[in-house]
Amino acid sequence: MTTKPAITTLMPTTKTPWNSPNPSGDEWNVRNAWTKILIIFNTKNPVGLGININGTAAEAWKTYKDSYETISDMARQNIEQELHNLTFSDGDNFQNYVTIM
Repeated sequence: MTTKPAITTLMPTTKTPWNSPNPSGDEWNVRNAWTKILIIFNTKNPVGLGININGTAAEAWKTYKDSYETISDMARQNIEQELHNLTFSDGDNFQNYVTIM
């Protein structure tokens, strides 16, 4: 098993503007907090979805995406199964059948 070397990024110690691509440590903490708050508050049930609310905003976003992809796959499979089970018989209302599809 190989391990990846840790990547360290030096952050400026002086105050940086909000739009700086290299924020100071304090500025990064503020940006991280704001981003994480936006993710959490704009999610109906973050804990129920398994979103990591204790880590960084990047970790919260990753767990959000992973959860969404899993739920999307499950929904797709359920819809495919419903379509597979859908049948049209003589005497059925064709417009209703098309609407259901």
